[in-house]
Amino acid sequence: MALNWYWSEHLGTVERIDKTTGKVFYTDLYKGNALLIEIYTDPETEGYYPYNFCVDDQHAKNCLNDGIKLYDHARVRLIDKAIEEHYKPAQIKKLFDYLLRSGATLELI
Repeated sequence: MALNWYWSEHLGTVERIDKTTGKVFYTDLYKGNALLIEIYTDPETEGYYPYNFCVDDQHAKNCLNDGIKLYDHARVRLIDKAIEEHYKPAQIKKLFDYLLRSGATLELI
């Protein structure tokens, strides 16, 4: 199955630090046919690239159990209204838990 996200369902941004250069860069979070999809937009070419994604709760658990922290040292800013609109309360709890356990600093805006 192909990964699909919806441009109209923007959930927030992620602030990351490039481990090689030390420069800050940003990615965007979207809802789609996965729990969470992270897209990087290249400011020079305006091209966009899937950066990370989490298919579902089981995929998130598997990543954490394998020691994969996709959001380690990342600052995740989520749009409160968008999260409430696109996720059920139980899903929001799981999403927040996953992001925090993956090393993210979480901020609701």
